[in-house]
Amino acid sequence: MNFSQLLAVLTLAGMAMGQAAQSPANASPQAPGASSTQSAPPSTPRQTQQQGGSAAERERSGADPLLDLPPLPNKPATLVGGTVAKLDRIRDRMAVRPFGGGDMNIVFDMRTKIFRDGQPGTVHDIKPGSRVYVDTMLDGDRVFARSIRVVTQAGQGDAHGQVVAYDPLHQVLTLREEVAPQPVKLRITPQTTIAMNGKAGSISDLQPGSLVVVHFLARADNRDVAQDIRVLATPGASFTFSGTVTFIDLRARRMAIDNRTDNQNYDILVDSVPAGMLRDLKVGSAATVQAVFDGQNYQARSVEVTPRTTSQESQQQ
Repeated sequence: MNFSQLLAVLTLAGMAMGQAAQSPANASPQAPGASSTQSAPPSTPRQTQQQGGSAAERERSGADPLLDLPPLPNKPATLVGGTVAKLDRIRDRMAVRPFGGGDMNIVFDMRTKIFRDGQPGTVHDIKPGSRVYVDTMLDGDRVFARSIRVVTQAGQGDAHGQVVAYDPLHQVLTLREEVAPQPVKLRITPQTTIAMNGKAGSISDLQPGSLVVVHFLARADNRDVAQDIRVLATPGASFTFSGTVTFIDLRARRMAIDNRTDNQNYDILVDSVPAGMLRDLKVGSAATVQAVFDGQNYQARSVEVTPRTTSQESQQQ
């Protein structure tokens, strides 16, 4: 073999060794058109921490969709003021003696907001003998506390109910609250203001059966003083309700309507309304009701189904 032939052999051998070094020794042949499969790179410590962050936050918060209490329903609340007669922290219930006497059993739980003299408090701030104001709502057959305000000094409160009587000799107004088992007695003074239909009223407007809202000053001697009284309705007064029908029972001759002007729901009897006026009435209808307050109930005189406006339809949806 001459020198030129030897040089050619060495060149070819070097090229073959270079190609073998570029290909993995254990690589398998791949069919034409087939895609290669690569394993995902291992997670870095930072990525692992981010992936587990949401689970850790859920664990720390204690959130459990199966065990957590549902949110409170959006129902009207009634303020009840009195003193704590009994307290059971194990079963989350207490007996409150409203101003005027009698005991009311009220339940509470972790959804109940507790305040002490206007500052956030805890259940340990509630003690037998504590003076409290409780925003209550009916939860089935129970009276539930949405919030409890513990007052360690003389404070103020509101009462919403119906006038039972007024004693002009002693200047005492007797009021039946919506959920209080016993009537509430409030003292009237020359400084007490009375309003009716947005205008100044007088003692003569406090007729038995009138619906009123009273803002009063709670005193340590239980002789609570009415500061201002707003008369909502007197027996024989006429009213116009306009809004969405939320309930109707033609057998019981009763309906309910969400009044747009004050965002309150009113229960109305339809005993005197001709059947023809109620033919097109159904839950969700927009209606206008002319009614008279008889001292116990709102009695409808006429019911008219009204067409909905575009804004009302969008709010309903």
